[in-house]
Amino acid sequence: MQAARRVLSRLLIPRPDLPFSREDANRFLPWIIGIMTVLTALALAAGLALNDVMVAQIAEFDQRYQIHIPYDNGKEKRTAQSLMETLPKQQGITRVELMSEAKVSALLEPWLGSSTPVDMLPVPLIIDVWVSADAVEGVAAQDALSALSAQYPDLIVERFASWVDKFNDTARNMQRVIYGVALLMLVAMVAVIILITRASVQLHFDIVKLLHRMGAKDHYISRQFQWNAIWLTLKGALPGAALAALITAVCFLFINQLDVASPIASQTGAYVALFLLLPAFLTLCVGFSTYTTVRHTLRRMH
Repeated sequence: MQAARRVLSRLLIPRPDLPFSREDANRFLPWIIGIMTVLTALALAAGLALNDVMVAQIAEFDQRYQIHIPYDNGKEKRTAQSLMETLPKQQGITRVELMSEAKVSALLEPWLGSSTPVDMLPVPLIIDVWVSADAVEGVAAQDALSALSAQYPDLIVERFASWVDKFNDTARNMQRVIYGVALLMLVAMVAVIILITRASVQLHFDIVKLLHRMGAKDHYISRQFQWNAIWLTLKGALPGAALAALITAVCFLFINQLDVASPIASQTGAYVALFLLLPAFLTLCVGFSTYTTVRHTLRRMH
C-alpha cells in the first residue's frame, strides 16, 4: 500500500517544496472530508431513490382505476360478476381483476386485526381496472367507467392518478430539501478546505518568501498548495464514496428482503455514476478554489 502510494505520488503529484506533512490538517482534514462525503453521497442517493419511487408509482398507478361496490345483502356479488363480464369488452380496458378476500383482509388487518372474519363484515367488493396507455383508447375507457355511475348509482370509481399526483408533489418537495442539504454540505467542505488553505499559507509564509527570492512565481507556489489540497481531498473523498456505496447497497438489499421493489434495480448506472463522479467533482472544486484562494492571498501578502 505504501509503495503504491509513493508511485502514485510521483506520477500524479509533484514533490512539494513546502513541508505540508508537518501540518495537523494533513491528519484530520481527510477524515472531515470523508465523513462529509459519506453524508453528501447518501443524501444524493436518497434523492435518486425518491425519483425512482415516483417513476415507479406513476408507471404502476397512472393507468389504474378501482371500482368499489358497496355491500347490498348479496346483490353486490351479482353486480361484480356483471362488471367482470362487460368491462373487458370495453375499448381501452386491458385488464380487470376482482380483489380477493385475502387481499381485502390484508388491507383491513391494521385496523381490525388478523382474527376478524372479513366475510362476516359488510365490506365492499373491489375491482381493479387497468386502461390502455394509448390516448384514444384511454379516453374511451374513462368514458366507459364514467358511464357506470349512471347505470349503478352506488358504485364508486376511483382513479389512483389523483393520489399519485399528491404523493409525487410531496416527494418532489422532499427531493428539493435533500438536494439542498447535499449542496450545503458540498459548500461547507469546500469552505473548510479554503479556510485551512489560507491558514496554511500564513503558516508557511517564511518559506513562501524564500521561494520568491529564489525566483518562484505565485503560479508555482499556488500549484504546490493546490496539489496538496487535491491529494488530501482524494484521501478523504474516495473512501467516503466507497463507504456510502456500501451503505446504500446494504440498504437496498434490506429493502429487497421486504419484498419491495428496490429503486437501484432500474437505475444502477445512476448510482454508480454518483459514487464515482462525486469525488471527482469535489476534487475539481477543491483544486480550483484552492488555487484561486492562494493566488489571491499571496497578492494581499505582497
